[in-house]
Amino acid sequence: MTLKKGTSCFSYEKGLVFKPLKLWLDGKGSKGLSFVSHAHTDHLGRHKKVILSEKTEPFYVFRLKRRNALPKPFRETFYLNNYKVELFPSGHVLGSSQIMIQGEKKFVYTGDFKLSKGLTSEKAEVKRCDVLAMEATYGDPNYVFPPRKEVIGEIIDYVDDCLKRNETPVIFAYSLGKGQEVMKILSSHGFDVCVHREIYQFAKIYERVGVNLGGYSVYMGEKTSGKVLVFPTSFMGERKIRGLRNYKGIVVTGWAAAPWKKEVFSGNKGFPLSDHADFYQLIKYVEEANPEKVYIVYGFKSFTNYLAELGFEAKAF
Repeated sequence: MTLKKGTSCFSYEKGLVFKPLKLWLDGKGSKGLSFVSHAHTDHLGRHKKVILSEKTEPFYVFRLKRRNALPKPFRETFYLNNYKVELFPSGHVLGSSQIMIQGEKKFVYTGDFKLSKGLTSEKAEVKRCDVLAMEATYGDPNYVFPPRKEVIGEIIDYVDDCLKRNETPVIFAYSLGKGQEVMKILSSHGFDVCVHREIYQFAKIYERVGVNLGGYSVYMGEKTSGKVLVFPTSFMGERKIRGLRNYKGIVVTGWAAAPWKKEVFSGNKGFPLSDHADFYQLIKYVEEANPEKVYIVYGFKSFTNYLAELGFEAKAF
């Protein structure tokens, strides 16, 4: 398929699609062929065929019980029709990837990403391209994250204070990605870590592909004195958790960076530990990629205004 001059290569039809290949990018619903950047449920669909990274495949299979994937190693070139294609790390969660599609021009779709290096995921890469389609989840100046090391230090201090008061700290995190990151942080600081079974199931996949999460146990409703619990975010609004009486809830999310959101997570303490890029990391990514055109797929549409001030042509779907 050859596009006429001035015609967009991307369109948004209940999901982003690269039109020359009819390739969906984190497509919604059921498509013929879709790239899957990572295995969070809001990026998954029941497609006929999917392209994803080798380390994303086991999470995809676990969640959808489907073996219709075409797993690819990072940085290994393959072809779709006459287009050269390559997956490379996004730094969001373990195995999460970006995709570059190269014909006459270079096209990149980021999926979710962060530029700061996590403990349990690959470091993100930025490649120069002509057309960039990207997320802007935190594409607003209110969302600027402190250095990751500083946030981790604050979490550790708060957890330690809870334990000294004979309270049980319960950290609420996504079952895939943030949960394992928190496990690694806590275990590396010597805490006795106890995790919900849902987080444990993904932790075992992490370990199978070589990620050491440290020591931990699975929560079975037992007494938790002296332990730190890691639970899925779905428990965050629960007034009571079975087997727990005196506990303090902790939420780790980039939304905690906004001053008005720090203490409104159903009464839980919030810390801005995120798997996404903050406002300035988003800007940095675009400057390093230096595209002719930018498409914003998720997040703040107003981010296009900031890019325009920097001289980039940008459009939000």
